[in-house]
Amino acid sequence: MPCLHPIITIACTSSKPTQGAPVPVAQSSTAFGGPASAGNNGILEPDYGFHTDEEINPSWQVDLGQISTVCQVRLFNRINPAFIDRARSISVQASDDGVSYRTIYRHDGTIWGNGGAPLIPAIAPFTGGSFGSVWKQTRGSTST
Repeated sequence: MPCLHPIITIACTSSKPTQGAPVPVAQSSTAFGGPASAGNNGILEPDYGFHTDEEINPSWQVDLGQISTVCQVRLFNRINPAFIDRARSISVQASDDGVSYRTIYRHDGTIWGNGGAPLIPAIAPFTGGSFGSVWKQTRGSTST
């Protein structure tokens, strides 16, 4: 199947559109004025794009609108060095129905994104996932 959404870009401090027109997004909670829509609006923010409240398994989710083949995911972390370690336990998950998720990528716990460089996980193209989600697996807030 060809890549319908060849690159999905999700941002912590910065963001690029999810390959074209804006798509529906959601997050588990909102804090510090960081709405879910700031996670894929194309704006590079100096501190953070979206921001969840402190909670167990905070998440940000994008609805691709249909079952899709995704070939690459790019994640941008916060640029502020005081907070860059918060996304060490991030994972990318996909779902066909928005209820049952499978893990596509789980980060190894190292700090990533220094200087605004994206994390581009080595993943095989995956089909399915009308919902894509970024989860931070530990207690805390997600500002990715």
